[in-house]
Amino acid sequence: MKNTDKYRVTVENRQTADNMTDTVTESGIGSYRKSSDTCYITYDTGAAKVFIKASPESVRITRKGDSSAETLYRPGKRAYFEYKTAYGSIAMSVFTKAIEIDAAEDGGSIRLIYSLNAGDEDMQNDVKINWGVKLL
Repeated sequence: MKNTDKYRVTVENRQTADNMTDTVTESGIGSYRKSSDTCYITYDTGAAKVFIKASPESVRITRKGDSSAETLYRPGKRAYFEYKTAYGSIAMSVFTKAIEIDAAEDGGSIRLIYSLNAGDEDMQNDVKINWGVKLL
């Protein structure tokens, strides 16, 4: 695999709060490479550029664009971060319950299960990040 290979990246976030579930999906074209047990994924949604560094111990997601944040997910740990928008910043935290990674040269997936706290609201999240269908 060459570093110039392009992949379709799709992120599906199923979020539950107050017994109501909502699913948000975003996708973009990006790149993927793997070094040892760490995956590096980048993609562009048009509104933001997203960088993902994933290993069995942690997943770091950095988003830059209309909204920006850098979040670290580690099983059994809470992480604090700021979600920045054009209207201001929101203090948030995540408590990661599980990380699942299934990666191969031609595609793969990452699953993050965590609770998100924003203000006084707790939301349960189940995020699936898939990449594949190499583009020519």
